Amino acid sequence: MNRLLPRRLRTRVTLVATLVALGIMTLAGAAMLAYQENQLFDAVDAALEESIEETSGEFGIQFGQTRRRGSGQAQRDLDIRFRDSDRSLQLLDAEGDVISASGSAVGEPALVDTADVLDDPQEPVDEFATVEGNESRYRIAATSVNDDRVLVVAYPLADVDESLETQRLALLLGIPLLSGVLGLLIWFVLGRALTPVETMREEVSSVEPTDLGRRVDVPENSVELAALATTLNAMLDRLDDSITRQNQFVSDAAHELRSPLAGVRGQLEVNVHHPDAPDRAASEEEMLAETIRMQELVDDLLLLARADSGRLERPSTPVDLDDLVLEETARIDRADQLAVNVEQVSGAQVTGDATQLRRVIRNLLDNATRHAGSSIWVELGEDAGGARLAVVDDGPGVPAGKVESVFDRFTRLDESRSRDAGGSGLGLAISREIVEHHGGTIRVDTEHAGGARFVVEIPFHDAPST
Repeated sequence: MNRLLPRRLRTRVTLVATLVALGIMTLAGAAMLAYQENQLFDAVDAALEESIEETSGEFGIQFGQTRRRGSGQAQRDLDIRFRDSDRSLQLLDAEGDVISASGSAVGEPALVDTADVLDDPQEPVDEFATVEGNESRYRIAATSVNDDRVLVVAYPLADVDESLETQRLALLLGIPLLSGVLGLLIWFVLGRALTPVETMREEVSSVEPTDLGRRVDVPENSVELAALATTLNAMLDRLDDSITRQNQFVSDAAHELRSPLAGVRGQLEVNVHHPDAPDRAASEEEMLAETIRMQELVDDLLLLARADSGRLERPSTPVDLDDLVLEETARIDRADQLAVNVEQVSGAQVTGDATQLRRVIRNLLDNATRHAGSSIWVELGEDAGGARLAVVDDGPGVPAGKVESVFDRFTRLDESRSRDAGGSGLGLAISREIVEHHGGTIRVDTEHAGGARFVVEIPFHDAPST
């Protein structure tokens, strides 16, 4: 089935291109034929115009003689001269009867209505008109002579019609033939052009989820195909990176959940086998703490999953960031032996989700608490674009090589720390997802010396990201 797709595309493109070419050539042929016909008739009309002037002058005197002398010797002389003329002529009387004729006009009925000519003797009637005779079509010009007779000069159109018919037949046969040849050429060229594309498609379709390291060969003889191959390889790179991150994410999540689950299971087994143990209450408190930790980790994983699938909601409600900052810093003051400075916290309001933004502030403060030596500073204010939040600690800071990876999931700056001290490694990753969902940015201030400084910038009004 997949192999049929390029073939169908090739067929459709060839068919459409051939039909378009056929239409264009048909219109061009019709225009050329019409132009040729006009040119031939213009040439005939020019000859007719010259002939009628010469003939009327040549026979004008004898026309007058036959009129004065009736149908005697003068008429016979006129008939002889008409028969000897190399032109096709007719001389008509006022009633429309043929008096004399020459050339191919002999035996033909009157080729013009004399009344039309005699009514306006100054101009030829229907000059350069086309009429039907018994044997042929004629192109004619007519003029009055001696006020009661009409001279008609005729040009048989048999040769013209034959020439036009020959050209018409050539177009009727040639245009379809040329269209067919063009169609075959297009079919061949498309086949050559689509072969590398089909090869790439087969290569990409054969890539398995377990073999994402394969890449498409980049052609060197075509810029377009090289760009396509590069794009496909970039897509495979992203898929490979995504699958790798997903597998790492699942592995890290399983690792994070395994330890508290093992601890809870061990405590439960002890309590089941030793129901009267004196430290049962402490054991239950420890299990409760581990359960809360697992619940928080699961909530974090669910939030990241919603963010990855684009289902992270962002209500557009006013949020006073200064209220959230003061509430969260008060929690740290009560729980930790750290000095928290909020002197540079001023009013700042944005639109968004208060619960999500509180989580960002709490994650940044928890991160600062784990790394601070003795003090934490919180800065909050507004500028022309939005609100700016900064959380600073006097700890060891973030190494220059980890200012970006620190926001990756399950990343800890100090791998030797215990899980209790270091957290799950999802706080900063979740903070980045929430901040970016609110149209903002989060970064490490690399110019700050003496500890870590995390800066969050959120615009006042920004449409939720998708």
